[in-house]
Amino acid sequence: MRNYQNHYQESENQQALRTIANYRKKGAHVCEAEYEQYTYDYRRGSWKLFAYLQDQKIISTMQDYQSELAKGHILRSDILSVEAVIEMIHQAQGAAVIAHIFDYSNLNPELMLKTLTSQGLDGIECYHAHHRPEQSQWLANYANLHHLWITGGSDDHGHLSDRTMGTPRITLDQLNLGPLMNKIQY
Repeated sequence: MRNYQNHYQESENQQALRTIANYRKKGAHVCEAEYEQYTYDYRRGSWKLFAYLQDQKIISTMQDYQSELAKGHILRSDILSVEAVIEMIHQAQGAAVIAHIFDYSNLNPELMLKTLTSQGLDGIECYHAHHRPEQSQWLANYANLHHLWITGGSDDHGHLSDRTMGTPRITLDQLNLGPLMNKIQY
């Protein structure tokens, strides 16, 4: 996992530099060398490139960032296949859990879950700040039917206005964390 993390971080940095070069060529006041020296408070959450583009007034919100990604203005890093990531997680004795599936608006959640389950998915983040109650319930029902873990969280990155620590409110009886349930003390 460390090897992949190192590879991914290098790929992310190279794609960020290419992204900045493209913005500079279009007239934006950005610079690759400046980006390499740029530091930001990680408590802001998110990624270095997101923070840099935000500080340079190229984007304002996560929606702007996602829009720029969709348009190809922000370049994506090299990533492994889903199968390879799930296998790597399992080799590290971890559980592969898909997060906030309804945020992947271009995909059919049921088809995506069916595919991921066949590839070894262990759980679903059923409770998320962006999920409506009926979506959370649908996900929990799906997870129970397919014997998958049920997780949840706020996904609070520290600065995103649409996510707040403690929201949604989740109780222990809503979760199924497999063998971890026996280790929770309260």
